[in-house]
Amino acid sequence: MFLRFISWLGVGFMAVLIAACNGLQPSVLEPTSERMAEEASQIVTIKPISPDAASAYRVGPAPVDTVQVQAEEASNQGAAVEVLVKGYLADGCTELHEVAQARDSATIRVDLLVRRKTQVMCTMAVRPYKFYLKLNDRLASGVYQLALNNQVYPFRVN
Repeated sequence: MFLRFISWLGVGFMAVLIAACNGLQPSVLEPTSERMAEEASQIVTIKPISPDAASAYRVGPAPVDTVQVQAEEASNQGAAVEVLVKGYLADGCTELHEVAQARDSATIRVDLLVRRKTQVMCTMAVRPYKFYLKLNDRLASGVYQLALNNQVYPFRVN
């Protein structure tokens, strides 16, 4: 039993010695503002697909985690409103497909859709996204509802 312990101890010592002598030094990347900005944001353009290619894609609502609505102070022309949507794309093949908005009185309906090519292998890497959307209409002071992918988010314009 003691002999077995000594032999395992010797094997472990040799492994550490070999690893220490290989001359490889780990490199540490210092965070720079350029690298952080590059990693933090990626501008993606939503590219339309042709009607002929549409059958090769599965389209559905985008997964949404959080929604922030920001409105400027209302003036005579109303207030510009911007929406920040944060969510995730389920895999490496899923991409933003289309955004559509319509207004019905105090309710603004927005459909944010994603698409995924069918019949292809994809990386199983969940990827976060941020999507900024400027609403088409300028809004007067009041209480509104944003219906994003049928989920309602109330907000106020002052």
